[in-house]
Amino acid sequence: MMTRSNRLASLLLVAWLPACTLTQQAASEADRPQVQQRGAQVLASTLEDSGEMATALAVYESAAATGDAAAAVQLGEAYLRSGDGIGAERAFRLALEREPNNGPAQLGLGSAALRRGEVDAALATLAKVAPIVDSAASFNRLGIALTLAGQAPEAVTAFEKSHSRASDDLDIAANLALAEALAGRKEQAIDRIRGVVRSESAKATHRRTLALVLALSGASAEAQSLVQTNVPVTERPAFLRRLRTLEAAGDARARARIVGTILAG
Repeated sequence: MMTRSNRLASLLLVAWLPACTLTQQAASEADRPQVQQRGAQVLASTLEDSGEMATALAVYESAAATGDAAAAVQLGEAYLRSGDGIGAERAFRLALEREPNNGPAQLGLGSAALRRGEVDAALATLAKVAPIVDSAASFNRLGIALTLAGQAPEAVTAFEKSHSRASDDLDIAANLALAEALAGRKEQAIDRIRGVVRSESAKATHRRTLALVLALSGASAEAQSLVQTNVPVTERPAFLRRLRTLEAAGDARARARIVGTILAG
């Protein structure tokens, strides 16, 4: 019996294949594999956006099996989004077999190590690769690794570099605010995260980050009040416990590790 995921994939394939065929007719023989790969990636992305992650991963796998290093990197990134650090590492290593100096694949390996909780290995890789890739994403991932390692001032520097490359990215700004709070820059952190929350594009996660920044800055009562009004009832007890754990951690490195775990998702 055909599952919902398979039905959706079949419908999308029906819509995609004729267009792909027409495109291939106009393309040279050498271009056809690239056209097929792009079509498969569009299909996988559509499935993922529809919440069909398992089916999307199967399509990414198919594209990576016959594609280039970039296709393997896309597979690895998809595994990271699904929370599978082992699958991500396998895909990024495949990309590096095809292209040993591929920066995004090297960055992905560091991110996969971070996902598996191997902080030292992740930090060693990301510290080396982030300046080479030189993107908002690379320095954001380095900042998360530094936070997990308890290196708050260094994390601030990494997030600042990330923020300078994507100043309109609210997630990066929120990460920077958390690192600033951990590094003792309380007023700066609160001002930054309040600016994030005031944005029309702000999400529930950003309001939770505001609560964390407030807790780190000694404004416990305001943080708890914010939780009562912005966190769903079913999630509230766990989040309040997290706040209390954060406030009770007397050591700066311990607080940094707790926040780093939150950032790593």
